[in-house]
Amino acid sequence: SILGIHLIPYFGPMRLGQITRREVERFKAQQLRKGLKPATVNNHLAVLSRMHSVAVEWEIIDHGLKVKLLRVPLEEHDFFEFEEADRFIAGADPEWRCMIVVALKTGMRQSELLGLKWDDVDLVAGRINVRRSRYKGVETTPKNHRRREIPLADSAIAALKVHRHLKGDYVFCNE
Repeated sequence: SILGIHLIPYFGPMRLGQITRREVERFKAQQLRKGLKPATVNNHLAVLSRMHSVAVEWEIIDHGLKVKLLRVPLEEHDFFEFEEADRFIAGADPEWRCMIVVALKTGMRQSELLGLKWDDVDLVAGRINVRRSRYKGVETTPKNHRRREIPLADSAIAALKVHRHLKGDYVFCNE
């Protein structure tokens, strides 16, 4: 989507070898004027840079383009206090409560929660194996392709036991 929505409309019919640093700087400025955040523009630049690297590797072009990324301010994270998390769980719709408890107690990403299968959950040992993620119905490996094991808090184990169903392989299967 980055290619089709951002790179091709800007660079148009230019060949990779014709894209200069000056053009990349103009692209950055235009993207920022459109209101995109520096981190988003950097994602676009990463795709452009990777395209150059592959083209050099495949001997399509002689040299790659050194792309300078934008500075991105460090994000401030505002975490729930324990009392806030408890209030959030208590006020949650019962249909969502298990997913919220597991998310808060494990730190799993939304896509990892959606990709979680009952085979990955060991309620006796109290752990979850994160082996996949699911986004828009497409199953892939977790971020950075790193599988990991997460210990479960007693509250997450209890929530999963109450949530146990026979609707399918996925723990959270309701659209």
